[in-house]
Amino acid sequence: KYVYQLTLSESAALASIIRSPGNYDPADKDNVERLKGRIQYVLDGMVEKGWITPAQKAAAEFPKFKNPKPANRFGGTNGYLLDTVRHALIVQGITEDELNRGGYRVVTTFDKAAQRAAVKAVEAEAPTTGTKGLRIGLVAVRPGTGEVVAMYGGKDFITSPVNNATQAIGQAGSTFKPFALAAGVEDGVPLDSMWDGDSGITIDGYKVNNYGDKSWGEISLLKGTEQSVNSVYVGLSEQVGYDAVVDAATRAGIPQDTPALDPVRSVALGVASPHVMDVAGAYATFAARGVGAGIASLRVDGNDFLAVYAASQWAAERARHNLGPTLI
Repeated sequence: KYVYQLTLSESAALASIIRSPGNYDPADKDNVERLKGRIQYVLDGMVEKGWITPAQKAAAEFPKFKNPKPANRFGGTNGYLLDTVRHALIVQGITEDELNRGGYRVVTTFDKAAQRAAVKAVEAEAPTTGTKGLRIGLVAVRPGTGEVVAMYGGKDFITSPVNNATQAIGQAGSTFKPFALAAGVEDGVPLDSMWDGDSGITIDGYKVNNYGDKSWGEISLLKGTEQSVNSVYVGLSEQVGYDAVVDAATRAGIPQDTPALDPVRSVALGVASPHVMDVAGAYATFAARGVGAGIASLRVDGNDFLAVYAASQWAAERARHNLGPTLI
């Protein structure tokens, strides 16, 4: 209902309830008489101010209220956002009881438009067949600040409380190749350097197959990057050193304790299993010209409650899930 559609008594009821929702909530039968008294107090004040006439006050009837529909605010995709922020506040030292009592003004970094777009993108692009065991996570990070503007942790927090963006893990695959490229650039390897792009070649005792078993012949590092050629990247990793690839990844934002993050021959092919949040944060480092900013889901806002969910807090959150320390 729009404001202009409200009756006098409905307007007075809203003015009353705002003063103390817990004491005047009409859903609680014990509050009804108290609310009626408060409405009369508001109407008396309006008569005294000359805003309404005594006749209008006398004609005002106690409004009818619809029974509230029970709802779980953690339901759906937003539940993952609420849970992330809740744990971020707990990391800051706020207890569960304090949060339940309320009174805090919490400003998150989430952007409504970006969040809606993220959910729509997943719904539009997610596969519809062969999805058994599939988990989809999405994180959008603002480069330079590390602010998380959107997150998709799953379809419904109530039925599946594991956040696919911050808790579930999966092999990084070719999303890990940029870290090998960064290590190569730091080592002075030019983008126009030539590499063997054939499938089935053996590098350092490791047989490398390309996607679709396609052989590209002699190609540049730039071409190998454009086409995500496995043999080029295993060769690059062997030249600069597998440990250099791991080092580039951790400096960008991939935690050192990421499962299978080891200096092995297949490291550039993404055998490590980071969280979606980790990869998004590391890519944000690239977008910010190599400057890492950690990950933040809460924003500092004026003189209200201040909380920043940055690198140290992210480490504590990971520790809550027995994932160990991080280096961002």
